Amino acid sequence: TIWVAPNGRIWTEGNFHGQKNALIQVLFTWNYNGTYHPQIKQLTTVLNYLQKHYHMQKINVVAHSYGGTEFIHAYMGSKYLQDHMRLNKVVFLGVPVEESLSDQLKYRYHLVNKSTDKNFHQLFLEMKNWQLNYPVEIYNLMGSEEGSKTTDGAVPHIQSEMLKSLVKAHPSIRYHQKVYPKTTHFQLHHRTKILNNIANILWGRN
Repeated sequence: TIWVAPNGRIWTEGNFHGQKNALIQVLFTWNYNGTYHPQIKQLTTVLNYLQKHYHMQKINVVAHSYGGTEFIHAYMGSKYLQDHMRLNKVVFLGVPVEESLSDQLKYRYHLVNKSTDKNFHQLFLEMKNWQLNYPVEIYNLMGSEEGSKTTDGAVPHIQSEMLKSLVKAHPSIRYHQKVYPKTTHFQLHHRTKILNNIANILWGRN
């Protein structure tokens, strides 16, 4: 477990010892800011720490909600991480990558031009310029609260589905998308079925 403070201080608990497929949890000591940008900076510090101190060259990522938003911005905003830490499998749970589009919209690529989210447009350019030369698998998992087909109650599907537009520039990315019915934003990381599915994605277990 790694904790990171707003000033960038890091401390850890537990052992790593170069274990294959070790499980590492990242926690922010304070994440109640008005935006997710301070957490992007803190997470970048953590990822650099993992790479430099533990020489991690290839990782899987599981992230819920803004945790995924922060990760993709941290990784895409760092040429060093792109050059020294490869992604393998990325599992996003209810992660918004674009936050200006209405939940009444269905995904279409042309919505890139309708977006007024400056953070999304920055990410779009960073993804386009990413010199990706190896395969990556991205799993975009969403929930639909009871009675709705467009939102998990907190994040509209369209704001997660715009991830398709980001990965389109890279043929080596295999994109998977799944919506769990009658599942709220909170339940995405609590329901046993979903946790088992994630375990199967990462480790091939049922």
